[in-house]
Amino acid sequence: MKKYCIITLCALWMFSAKGQQLGKETWTEINHEVKQLVITNESIQYELEKLLFCTNQDTLLSVFEGYKYFHLYFKTDTVCQTLEFRLSNYPYKSKNLIGFFILREYLVFVHNELPDFLKPTEDKKKFSYTEYKLGDLIIMEDDTPCWIIEYRCSHFKVLQYPAKR
Repeated sequence: MKKYCIITLCALWMFSAKGQQLGKETWTEINHEVKQLVITNESIQYELEKLLFCTNQDTLLSVFEGYKYFHLYFKTDTVCQTLEFRLSNYPYKSKNLIGFFILREYLVFVHNELPDFLKPTEDKKKFSYTEYKLGDLIIMEDDTPCWIIEYRCSHFKVLQYPAKR
């Protein structure tokens, strides 16, 4: 994380006005507890694993190296549901964090809405990470590998996936 923050700080310095103060730099330990979710249908779990991990598209297995988590941003509109899976190294806390579930060896944090194929359990797990803040700006990962999957009538369709590096 420190390497990333140095790069980000350099970028912020380059784009700030000459002599302008960016703010106080702080590192804060964030601790939070998250409710565990489970997938209610084995075929949905199999399909998600196939789309994310066993694809014959141009996605490389090296995309997964160095990452421990996924963050799933779920959105529903009138036509379909959209699942945006982003790889991450951190178990970020957010005001719209609903819970997490396990997909292969990855913990998947669900944000925004609870998909109909997940249900909450009584189990909870504690997580912690270090947050870097520069003034009011919170520095987070960007440009992490992302899959966008459409979910309509119990069928999945990949709309976007990470390309070769």
